[in-house]
Amino acid sequence: MLIDIASIISQAISLFGLMNSCAVFFRESYKRMDVWRHVTTDSRVLNLIGETRWWAKDVALKKFFGIFNDTSNSLFTNIIQVFQLIVENTEHFNNDARYKATTYLNSLTNFETIITAQLFLKIFQSTTPLSKYLQTSGMCILQAKSMINTTLKTLKSESRNFENIYKAALKFVSWANKNLEEQNIDFEVRESFCEVRSKSKKKIFGEKSVDNIIVDPVERFKINVFYITMDNVINNIEYRFKDENDLTADFSYLDTKYFKQITFLPKSAFEKLCNSLNSFKNGPNIINIKTTDLREELLDFKKKNGQNLDTR
Repeated sequence: MLIDIASIISQAISLFGLMNSCAVFFRESYKRMDVWRHVTTDSRVLNLIGETRWWAKDVALKKFFGIFNDTSNSLFTNIIQVFQLIVENTEHFNNDARYKATTYLNSLTNFETIITAQLFLKIFQSTTPLSKYLQTSGMCILQAKSMINTTLKTLKSESRNFENIYKAALKFVSWANKNLEEQNIDFEVRESFCEVRSKSKKKIFGEKSVDNIIVDPVERFKINVFYITMDNVINNIEYRFKDENDLTADFSYLDTKYFKQITFLPKSAFEKLCNSLNSFKNGPNIINIKTTDLREELLDFKKKNGQNLDTR
């Protein structure tokens, strides 16, 4: 779900590609790791980001930028300091290493990188707990359904709140620059988008239509990145679980933990489950399970055995 989004939005591709490149840069040289250990007393190291493990993006993002609107566990300024030391050390590092360090420095301190990171930190804040629970052994189906609905509700409530993301990015930049200044590091994180020259669309001779070009870089990011990313996340979750609600409810009736709460079953109970089961064939025999029979058997089973079942 999030892997697809991170591979569609160009700003996300740049962000996660940059973080992975930084991790590889340090790991491929013991000299660079020595500089890292000299600068920071933190035992943490930067994580490589796998193509298929989206949760690895969340872990790596938090190491770089902390959690959303909270920089307390961020390694960002340490990373900036290490890169600058490598750039300035002409004795122990060759031109290629220093060139790469300069490139990573410029990319990390770009405001677009900072605000894109805050956007995904906000998204992961809702989606990571859901994903972890869905992978839990023996999870409660009703709880999972409730968490999906809660996650969607939260994401939808934030889907047009760009101001929250923008303020978090400005707060991060202010913290980073203050921290760098206190450590006498002669480098500054940009607090605004780089100006991009707008391209005018070529018109056919005699054409009178006027293109509505978004000139403001903040507005451009809000519309072309923030809105599109949030809408894609919400739509993907809804599409992924759109056919699961009825089936989830049917399975929940079969969970012994909820037997005591069952006093009657609605007519819709087991319709989705029976339709799914009846679509399979048992060899030459056709499966034909009726919803009325399944409801009656469950109520009868609960009546006869409900007191003896382990409902933990």
